[in-house]
Amino acid sequence: MPEVAFTENVSSHGARVHTKTRLEEGQELHVSSIAGNLRADARVVYCRPLPSRAYVAGLELRDASGQWLLHATPELKEPSKNRPT
Repeated sequence: MPEVAFTENVSSHGARVHTKTRLEEGQELHVSSIAGNLRADARVVYCRPLPSRAYVAGLELRDASGQWLLHATPELKEPSKNRPT
């Protein structure tokens, strides 16, 4: 059954995602982005529990096509007052 997962980090070779499902190391998945048109086969490299009863998983992306689009949230669009400019 498909699950919408939060992507913490993504590169051309992999992604780190937060998921409600415990994934097995070596498990094969098919991933796609909600925003954009990225489609890829993936292999679970690791899956670790989080305190929030969720999991964080590292995925190795293979045969990826398309783009993973990122959208800045309003608080990320404005420069932080705490950051040096």
